Order: sequence, then C-alpha cells, then structure tokens
Amino acid sequence: MLPRIERTKNKTQKILEKQQTKEEKKLPSQRQSYCCEKVSGQGAFGTVYKAKCLETGETFAVKKIKQDNEYKSRELELLQTFTHPNIINLKDFFVEKSDDYKSTYLNLVTDFYPETLSHVLNYVRVTIKKECVPMLLIRLYTFQLLRALTYLHGSHQVAHRDIKPQNLLIDPNGQRLALCDFGSAKKLSNPKEKSVSYISTRYYRAPELLLCSEHYGVEIDLWAAGCVLAEMLRGGRVLFEGKSNADQLAKVMMLFGTPTESQAAKLNNKYNHSKMPYVDPQPISNYFPPSTPKEAIDLVLSLLNYDPDQRLSAARCLAHPFFNPLRDEKTTLADGSPLPKSLFDFTEEELQYMRKIGGGGKLIESIIPKWQREQRDRQNRLKRACTKRR
Repeated sequence: MLPRIERTKNKTQKILEKQQTKEEKKLPSQRQSYCCEKVSGQGAFGTVYKAKCLETGETFAVKKIKQDNEYKSRELELLQTFTHPNIINLKDFFVEKSDDYKSTYLNLVTDFYPETLSHVLNYVRVTIKKECVPMLLIRLYTFQLLRALTYLHGSHQVAHRDIKPQNLLIDPNGQRLALCDFGSAKKLSNPKEKSVSYISTRYYRAPELLLCSEHYGVEIDLWAAGCVLAEMLRGGRVLFEGKSNADQLAKVMMLFGTPTESQAAKLNNKYNHSKMPYVDPQPISNYFPPSTPKEAIDLVLSLLNYDPDQRLSAARCLAHPFFNPLRDEKTTLADGSPLPKSLFDFTEEELQYMRKIGGGGKLIESIIPKWQREQRDRQNRLKRACTKRR
C-alpha cells in the first residue's frame, strides 16, 4: 500500500521553514495532504511518486528523500531560487518521520510530467525501431535543455551534474521539457573549490570527470548535453556505452582519438599524459545515420570537445543554425499545434546574461526571431499602458 503523506512538525521542519523565509520564492503555508497513487521514478537520492493533493484534487510529483538532520538540503535550497519554464517547479515541501521515528524524510512537491526523454527514446528504439527521433522534436528538446542550462550556468553558476534522458521530463501535450533531479547539483562559482569527481551517470560523464579531476566547471553539463543530443540523433542508442570509468574513456577516445598533451592538461593537470595510449580519431559521420543534418553533427562537435573551455556555452548554442527551423513563425508540431509558448519567452536573468556575453543585444537577436521580439515589445507596451491607466 502506498503511503499517504502529511505534514509533520519537528526540528527539521523548523530549519526548513527558516531557510525558506530567506528566499524570494514563497510556498503555500496551509496544511495539505498528498495521496501517493504510484511510484513514477526511483533514483540514488530518493523515490518519486505520482500523488494527488487531497484538498485540491490536483496531481503532483512527490520526491521522498531520506534526510540527515545535521545538513540542509542543497536540492531544496536550489529549487527555491529557480523560476524557469524548463526547470521543474517546486510547489511545496514538508518533512515526515518514518513509522519507527528513526528516520526523517524530506518531501519535494513539484509539477507532474507523464513522460521522460528516456521513455521517448525507448519507444523510438524498441517499439517503432526508427533510426532517430523526429528532427523537429530533437531540435525542440535540445533547445529547451540548453535554455535550462543557460539559466543555471549563466544566472546562477550552478552545474546540474547529472544531465541524462531520465532527468528530462516531457509533457506530450505541447512537447514542453523540464529538467529535474537536482540531487547532484552544485554551485561552482569558486574555481579553487574541490568537487567530487565520481559524479554524473557514466555514459554522460565528461572526460575531466573520467580523469578524476576535482576542479571542474559547468562545462561538464555541456558534454552531457552533447551526449543526449547524439543519443536522440542515433535513435536512442547511447553514444559512449562504457562498462567502467576506464572503458568509458576508451570509448570516447575511439571516436575522438587521444587527447593532445595540452587538452589532457585542461582536463586534469595532474594526469600523466604519457600513460594514454595513442588512438587515431574516427570520422564522426560513421556514428550517425546518413540522413543526419550537418548542422546537428556540428552542434554535437561543439559540445563534445576535450577542452572544456572550447565547448560552446549553452547560451551560444541557442543561436546555432540547427535551431533555425524553430525560429520560423510557420513551424508547428506534427499535429498542427503551435510550439511551446515559453520557447522564446526568456527570463530577464537570461537576457541580462546574454547581453553581457553577446555584445549587447546581438546574441539575443540571433536567438529570438524578429517576429517574437516584436510580439514581446507589443505586449510590454500594452502592459505599460495598462499600468498608466491605473
């Protein structure tokens, strides 16, 4: 029998409430109960349930995480600061005791999404046996993932550290994507601070992590995003499917060859480059179906660069020609419905960051189509006019 989750009061709850008051984002304070209908996901950091709020009848996802009372939840702290259409939205949180009162569980209540990108890829690979996901969906999902990373990396200096298809939620009604599971996420604003290298799921682990670097940046997410994009282009087949950390690095080297001495130093300056066997690179086109657009492969290569500093930032990726069809006002989903409304509805934090790195508004102009910018300007003028009338 699945649990009925209710709010409880204890020492941890008081800590969480104090932590919440420091954030701009406030959560509902009234008592609410959630009835768990089924398990929808299981991970290293907790179990996710599909649940119904008994007071409102709304459906949510509830992530139940075993807590250490001596430490605050980094995931909760981060989710409270995020407001973005492509990042899972925290609706509520509370703690509860186990039946024997020996353990405390933090419950994070978020929007419920019925699918993940992993489900989509499995359907394409196993059920319909297509060579790749429909190209429009690849563009749409990748663009939204990169928008989430632009927000995390640019506005908050946060690395997700576990980008993979299982953590990309999909709403099939409109094909909106949301990044979830911030159990591994960390703010990486201090380059001198050490971070654990055994992080991220192996198939999506960046080379600097495979070489056990303890000093890395948000660029590890860009490598993972490149692996996810490649997997979609390959019809759900993982690009680098290593059986161990060493085998994973070997799979990467089979495609890209042995890193140069300077590249190896960028990955981990303590690593002895002479230990690496010499391997010739292979044509990347051998890894993808013949029909794969050149722009798609170019974007993959822009993300999968040995040198973290040479990986194209998430914000600059958004301006890549691969996404030009999304900027066409006439583009619709396969059923004729429009693309997600939030696709080009950038937050002010995102826009400020893009102005900073992109020479004023040049980068923004290359990302947001003219018709969308004009529409936004009209809406802003209307808002200002309404405000004046008041």
